[in-house]
Amino acid sequence: MKTYAIILAAGKGTRFGSNELNKTAVKIGDKSIIQHGIEKLPSHIQKIYVVVGHLKNTVKDAINDNRVIFVEQDKQLGTAH
Repeated sequence: MKTYAIILAAGKGTRFGSNELNKTAVKIGDKSIIQHGIEKLPSHIQKIYVVVGHLKNTVKDAINDNRVIFVEQDKQLGTAH
């Protein structure tokens, strides 16, 4: 059985207070928040889909995992929709 993961990383993170980085790209120690999360996923997960939008390149640059496939969210809908 194939197992996948989806990580939502498209938000603006306005409450986080960073205008230069997506909140998932902020580092804790030597790794980004999103990289820490990816490393906690079980090893049997074959593909990880990461939904990117706001400051998408900072998210892409923050990830080092060949299982990741990026999906771009063109229109920001927010969490209220």
